[in-house]
Amino acid sequence: MLRFPLLFALLLCGSALVNAQFTKGQIYLGGTSSVGLTAQFEPFGMALQSQVSGSGVFLADRFLVGADVVAGVGTAQGNVNGTSFIRPFARVYFVNKSPKAPTAFAELGVGSVGTNGFSQLDVRPAAGLEIPFAPQIFGTLKLQYGIIPDDSNLAQLTFGLNALLNQLGADAGARGIPVRQGQLMLDPQFGNLIYIRPSGSGSRLISGNFGVRGGYLLSESVMLLGGVNFSLGSNKSDFFEFNNSSLGADLGLRYHFPTSRMTQFFAGGKFSYQRISFNSSGNIGTPTEFSDNNVSFMPEAGFLFFLLNNLALDPSVSLNIPLGENSFETTLLRAGIGLQFFFGGRGQAE
Repeated sequence: MLRFPLLFALLLCGSALVNAQFTKGQIYLGGTSSVGLTAQFEPFGMALQSQVSGSGVFLADRFLVGADVVAGVGTAQGNVNGTSFIRPFARVYFVNKSPKAPTAFAELGVGSVGTNGFSQLDVRPAAGLEIPFAPQIFGTLKLQYGIIPDDSNLAQLTFGLNALLNQLGADAGARGIPVRQGQLMLDPQFGNLIYIRPSGSGSRLISGNFGVRGGYLLSESVMLLGGVNFSLGSNKSDFFEFNNSSLGADLGLRYHFPTSRMTQFFAGGKFSYQRISFNSSGNIGTPTEFSDNNVSFMPEAGFLFFLLNNLALDPSVSLNIPLGENSFETTLLRAGIGLQFFFGGRGQAE
């Protein structure tokens, strides 16, 4: 176990030989950080979850200290369930001389995962690349290996958008840029793939989700919403095998009301289609195969609060309304706050 901290210390020493680009005092904001509340009506249930994804502060040039934090609680059919984890991490950047080139990093995280009072320690060394998308916006590709003593090992590959903020207050002149025709808006999560092999067994678990969601400004007020997504899951052992997958797409419109340089109120809606498939086999029961098509409509309202030219908070409320006979869909009310990333646009330089 000591080889991972030792390797990380060597990487930290080696990083002193390269030029600085990520500087002391800057704030690294994980793109998928969010707070959300979901309410289900039939049967009634509620879930509240908050997460801080890979966010932190540069304590020195090229040296980031942060944490992944998730806390959630849910209730359904009279049962209350909770889950939480906190994983502090330290990350060292090897910066290229060109600001347009990808930047490599090494990372080590140590933390605990807990569900309903049960806690388990894990260690996660990782490496990755920061790929510049726009000023202070990066696409982050990260591969990490998880070590959970006496339990299981896992490998996880993720790709998404993250932001680099200057010291608090220093970005005030860069924010408040209103949305404009030709801009592309993107959700921060593009892909996540996890492979888990429990210790002392012949089983393995695979899960992943991939997709692109966002919008395109047809004018300064009207945004075309759209996206595609695919997810998969597989649980296989010497005795059974379960597989599931889903393929979906959504399409809609959103209207932005002219307000101020810092905020943009919006309202709109979109139609969503999801095809879900499931199959199982083994000696634990009759083999099963099932698929279903679900269609729903989701009206939404909220506002954008710009932190940077390319980055905005998006507090919003939405209602997922199933259409037709859907086996898995139910009416859901969602309220939350997350991040949206903006690129391009006419008449405005990046």
